[in-house]
Order: sequence, then structure tokens, then C-alpha cells
Amino acid sequence: MKRRKRWWLIALVVVLIAAAGATAGVLWFGRSKAPAVRYLTSAAATGTISRTVQADFTLATAKDQMTIVLGGGGSTTSSSATTSGGSTTSSSSTTSSTTGSASTTYSALTTVNATSPTPSPTASGTPTPSPTPSRSGTPTPSPTPSRSGTPTPSPMPSGSGTPAPTPTSSGSRSSGSGSSTSSGSGSSTTSTSVSGVVTRIALPAGATPRTLQALLKVSGKPIFAFVSSTPLYKTLSVDLSSGTQVANITVLQRALKDRGYYAGSISGTFNAKTQTALKAWQADHGVSQTGKVSTSQFVWVPQGAVLSAWQVDVGSQVSGQAALATVGFPQELVAQALITQADIASLKVGQKAQLTIDGYTGDAFTGTISHIDDQPASATSSAGSSSSTQYSITLRPKGMPKLARSGMTGTLEVVIAQRKNVLLVPTSAVSGTSSVPYVRVMMNGKAAFRQVQTGMATSASTQITGGLTAGEVVITGQYSNAASSTTTSGSGGFGLPGLGGGPVRSSGGSSQGGFQPPAGGGQ
Repeated sequence: MKRRKRWWLIALVVVLIAAAGATAGVLWFGRSKAPAVRYLTSAAATGTISRTVQADFTLATAKDQMTIVLGGGGSTTSSSATTSGGSTTSSSSTTSSTTGSASTTYSALTTVNATSPTPSPTASGTPTPSPTPSRSGTPTPSPTPSRSGTPTPSPMPSGSGTPAPTPTSSGSRSSGSGSSTSSGSGSSTTSTSVSGVVTRIALPAGATPRTLQALLKVSGKPIFAFVSSTPLYKTLSVDLSSGTQVANITVLQRALKDRGYYAGSISGTFNAKTQTALKAWQADHGVSQTGKVSTSQFVWVPQGAVLSAWQVDVGSQVSGQAALATVGFPQELVAQALITQADIASLKVGQKAQLTIDGYTGDAFTGTISHIDDQPASATSSAGSSSSTQYSITLRPKGMPKLARSGMTGTLEVVIAQRKNVLLVPTSAVSGTSSVPYVRVMMNGKAAFRQVQTGMATSASTQITGGLTAGEVVITGQYSNAASSTTTSGSGGFGLPGLGGGPVRSSGGSSQGGFQPPAGGGQ
């Protein structure tokens, strides 16, 4: 019995020793095996590479504002740039700036009555017949003043249905309070100012006035619009000297012709046919048939203006140079963007851009750079940072979708350099230095270094000008069974041409410096 127990103990010890040896062997031999390495690859292929400048943009519209007045074309103006939120932000900075300015102002387009001191009711004369906006508008004394034919001005429109002055037996025009008369060929009067109660508003805000269209009624008498690029600063009639008020007479003739009253040629001369046509129009609209266009019966509205808002209501008392309404001058929508100091030198007026409104990627449109500011629009205190200083640019869109509205934002891309039908590899496949770049190619299932020559490079692709052919497989990264992260083949010391240096990183990966190309180059 004792011998059997001894043998059992010996056998147990032998089994334990054998098991320990087998385990140690497995651990010993297993520790020398490296984890399997797997590669991420891409084939070299021909394609197009572009270097671009990208930025965020905001759609904006610049507007001028002007006030139209009663009894003449006097105006006050203000300019503003309308941008939703008041800011334009670049893609590389959170600094914002309001940009853009009105392209047209009308602050100088005023009539005699709007700018000159109030003349004496008995003064006589005719304003200088110059359409130039910057003229002071002071009336020039007439060499033959006539006072005998001037009736006493009435504070209300006349009972004849015309708030304008009526002709007198001597041929003079009644000029009313604050105006004057003239006689003889080649001169006409500034018209009387109108006073009364607004009894009707004929056009709603947002409408675009047209010449000979009723704007409102004062004490039941209509006041019409005269839409022209030249201020209506004096009466239009056959008394005008040759070559005077050509632009406004042309507007009148065209308006009468469009309405079927005028059959003559558009000459810019107020002839008998123009007078006859105007009288016929006046008869159809219930006003005195004077055959003249006076600034008391017509309010000048600059060409292209839209009625923004009325400054009077039905029941308002108006007189003299009363402000009637505000008109605006909407411009086309423009795209405004801020460009960093590093990119602004690459842009110039006339370059094309591709624009996309946020949320509407399927409605891309083009734009042309129309203006580049010389002065920075924004800057931060980060000294030495090329992204801290930004310059505003303006682009004129073309083919913009109907959904576009002022204040909408989006992204733009300007191609500043492009090469087509060139050999490309992913930038993550390139390593080495800028002067001696390398790629790793797969040859017979193994990775081998290959020195190459490179051209244009972007963050996504690099042009290969030598050392590689289309179809060859390059390594863009690698991973092992023991590692969960993806490692690229880019060496931290290689700065790509045009990218400002620094490590090359692939999307989602990290820069790898764990291998170095052969010291002598080549495979």
C-alpha cells in the first residue's frame, strides 16, 4: 500500500511538471511573434487637382432711402446696407463685421423749393434750368418780371379740379405762395406749393410708381407721380426753350405714348403734339386741361424707386414741402464674405466662385468677385496669426435660386489654381521631406519605399510628377491586430508644397514617425 501511494505521488508530480513546461513553451514561443500588420492602400490615378479659397458668405442687399415731398421734388436721403444680423463671418474666424454700402445716393437731388430760402410771395423769376443734382437751385431773376397777372394764392386747391395754378389772360402762370411767375418764350415757373387734407392713398407700400400714375389725393384732387432720372424742378410746357429738360420730356412722351395719347416721335422736345396729348390725358383724368406738367400736380420720384412707406395717412393735413413717403432703391442681392490675410492675396476682382446656400446644396450657383476692400474688416489681437486679420469681398451672384433671400448664409469656393489629367495619390500616402518626398508602394505583398517627385498639393490629394505610374498601389496608412487606431504613412517632418509645412494627417488618423525611408533613397 505504501508503494502504491508513492507511485501515485510521483505520477502527479510528473504531470504537473509537464503541464508547466507546455505552458512556458507556449508563452515563450508566442512572445516572439509580432502582431500582424495590415495596410490601408489606394491606387495612383489621373484626375484634376484644384487649390481653392473657401469662406462663409452672407447674402445682403444695399438700399438708399429718400423722401419724396409735396409741391416739388425735394428729398432727404440716407444710405444703409441691409444684412440680416448685421454681420458677415468667415469660415476661419468667429470675428464678425458689417460690410457693404449703398451704391447710389440722392442727397443732392433737390428742387428749388426744397433747398433755397423761402422766396417772397411776390418775387419773380425762373430757376436755373440745369438738371445737375449739385446745383443750389436758387432762382435766377427774370429780366422781364410781371406781377400784374399774378392772382392771390389760395391755401386750398382750386375748384377747377387742379391743385396746380391756372392760366391767366395775360399768359402767365399762377405760382402761388412761395413761387414766382414768368412770361415769354423759354421760361416757365416753379409751381405753387399745395396744401390740404389727404383724402385718399392711391398706392400701397411696396409698389413701384409709374409716370402719370396717381399717388394720392389732397382735398379730393389727385397728385401724380413723375418717374425720371432727372429731378422735375420746373414746369414742362411748350414755353420751354429748345434743349431744356430733354430727359423729362422724353419720359413724358413715352408715358403718353404707352397710354395711347401720343402718336409722335420720342424727341425730347415739348412740341404741339405733346401738348395736345397731355391735354387729352388730363381730360380723361378729371384735371384742368392746361397742357402743362407742373410740380404742384406731379411729385418727382427717382427712376427705379420703390415706395417703402407712407409718411402721411388719410386725414393728414399737408402743405408746403410736406414729406409724403419714403422710397427705396433696392439693389440686386450680393454675397459678402471675410477672407483671411493668408488667402486675400490669391483673390482678384473678376474671379469666379461657386456658392451654395446652407441647407440647399442642390442649388449651387456662381458668382463673380466685384470688390475687394483694401482695409481690413476685422482683426484680433493675435499677433503673427494670418487668420486674425480679415478682408471683406463682395460677389455678384449669377443664376441664384429663387429661394435666395437677404440674410441667408452659405459657403463659397474660389478656384485659384487647377491642373487637369495629372497623376494623383492621397496626400496621406506621401512622406519624407518637401525636397525628398517618398511613398510606400505594395510590391509582391510587401511595402517598399519609393522616392517620387511631387507637384501641386492639397490637404486631400498630391500630384505625382515622377517616380510612380498610374495603377500602382500606395500605402495610405496601416494598423495591426494589437492596435485599434489607424496610422498614416506620413512622416511628421514633411511639409507639403503650398500647405505651409507641418505633419501630414489623414482623416481620423494620427501622424506617424515610426518608420524612416532609406538613407540613400529609392526602393
